[in-house]
Amino acid sequence: MLKKKAIIIDYGCGNLTSIKRAIEYLNFNALITNDPKEIETADRLILPGVGNFGFAMRSINKLNIKESIIKFLSSKKPFLGVCLGMQLMFESSEEDFLKEKGLSVFKGSVKKIPVSKETIIPRVGWYNLSNKEDELLKNKIFSNISYSDKFYFVHSYAIINKNDDYNCLFHKHFNNLICTCIIKDNTFLFQFHPEKSSEKGLEIYKNFFSL
Repeated sequence: MLKKKAIIIDYGCGNLTSIKRAIEYLNFNALITNDPKEIETADRLILPGVGNFGFAMRSINKLNIKESIIKFLSSKKPFLGVCLGMQLMFESSEEDFLKEKGLSVFKGSVKKIPVSKETIIPRVGWYNLSNKEDELLKNKIFSNISYSDKFYFVHSYAIINKNDDYNCLFHKHFNNLICTCIIKDNTFLFQFHPEKSSEKGLEIYKNFFSL
């Protein structure tokens, strides 16, 4: 029997190798590529991310893979966006002064986390998925995972405060609600890095391959 395989999109800024290693550790297959056909026909797709929103979108546009990503999403097959990969799914970001348009799968803009005496950015550390139980945690992607489990975050921008247009998990970070996860159909977006989040992070990838 063939092992399940995921395509990890290489657009020039992402934690590609660490994601691939995490997947292979779980005995699944992963291929790093920016080939449009591979992206469109993948069994499951991962959009990684470390870096700048504007640079990332300009790279995606230059590689002519934006439409391939959108086409894959319309198939309803499992899709995972990690950190910047989550943010790119929105219309824009305050991070990019050139106002490059995002993938625009979700409405809204990524905001800079407000700085105060209590907050320091980049925001780095281990944080809960949520401050409380939530219906979203019943999704299969969270099998064997609790709202109080901690995951590794490193970011200065985020989806902040609630929007009724999509289902989010939030945790409160001082005076702000930081969106940690968005789920729609088989699209899963995480602000944290599962591949850097020890056993519970590996559980996320294991669950992703069980879908």
